[in-house]
Amino acid sequence: MYRLMIVDDEVEIRNGLALFDWASCGFRVSACLSDGMEALNYVLNHPVDVAICDINMDRMTGLEFAKEIADRKLCLKIVLLTGYKDMNYVSEAMHYGCYDYLLKPTKFSKLYSLFQSLK
Repeated sequence: MYRLMIVDDEVEIRNGLALFDWASCGFRVSACLSDGMEALNYVLNHPVDVAICDINMDRMTGLEFAKEIADRKLCLKIVLLTGYKDMNYVSEAMHYGCYDYLLKPTKFSKLYSLFQSLK
């Protein structure tokens, strides 16, 4: 099974994502964290294959997290899940090598298809 980390400052979204049947697409949730700083500390000490991450969070945003992962050349795929339709954010996400950029709310069928392609 691939290891998934969920990073979002909204408890309801974190918990909702954690309840998804990730095993059906070959993943298991290894951590649920509230910001990019927690996520960075986690990936530096634990193996993670994919992070699904919000953009706007305290201490370290999802884009700052993606930059840290890119700068450190860590092998981690990042899927941003956000309410921001801003093309500057999309461009920045691409620059940092994010795997995908999804808008909230998204359907679980879309998540399932995307995560099938991540394996």
